[in-house]
Amino acid sequence: MFLFGKEVAKKSPEVQFRFRSHPILPFGVVAKQNPSLKQLPSNVEISDQGKPNDLIQARWFLYRGTSLVFEALAAGARPLYAGKKAELSIDPLKN
Repeated sequence: MFLFGKEVAKKSPEVQFRFRSHPILPFGVVAKQNPSLKQLPSNVEISDQGKPNDLIQARWFLYRGTSLVFEALAAGARPLYAGKKAELSIDPLKN
């Protein structure tokens, strides 16, 4: 998901992106496993804020199979599901 976000950020330099990892898997751990995440476009920031603050500031919410999408909707963010071809949907808004 972060690799996808990185590619979209490169193609959309006018848009600010905030990457937020799961609390039990910090972004630094993910980046160690995938070195291409160590260098991100200047329009990407790694969130070090609490979940409520991230959700309040978000206008869009890119997600896969997370129930956090319900909190994002309640905070006013518009959801974008990142599905994959030839995969059963894990979208909690549709299932």
